[in-house]
Amino acid sequence: MSDQQRHPSGSRLTRIGIVADGSFKLVVAAAYAVFNAPLASALGVAPWIVSLTAMLVAASGIVEIVISGRAERRHVFLLAAYDSVWVVVSAVTLLMASLGIAESAIAWFVFQAIASIILAVLFLIARTRP
Repeated sequence: MSDQQRHPSGSRLTRIGIVADGSFKLVVAAAYAVFNAPLASALGVAPWIVSLTAMLVAASGIVEIVISGRAERRHVFLLAAYDSVWVVVSAVTLLMASLGIAESAIAWFVFQAIASIILAVLFLIARTRP
């Protein structure tokens, strides 16, 4: 019996990838929480923005891990889309910072907060759709 037959909602590799992505988000969120003050100070971001981002990134990671048992290709597509946009936004905010735009770090944290909650909601919606 193939892995797909035993686990019709998604392959083992898909589940492992989604758990890994969710776990990485939890590590990032923990780092934001632990290093909140130095991050906020060094990047010129209000500490509450770093805290809010940490909470929303953690929530997204938790949703990914919980849903991983019923993961499907659409979840992989959502993660690929999220990660692709993350790379583009990171490059843009890095360019902004190199041009001396002080709000670049704020934009980066706010993007992560908003994108994380959108990803979590889309994961939940994708789970309930046939």
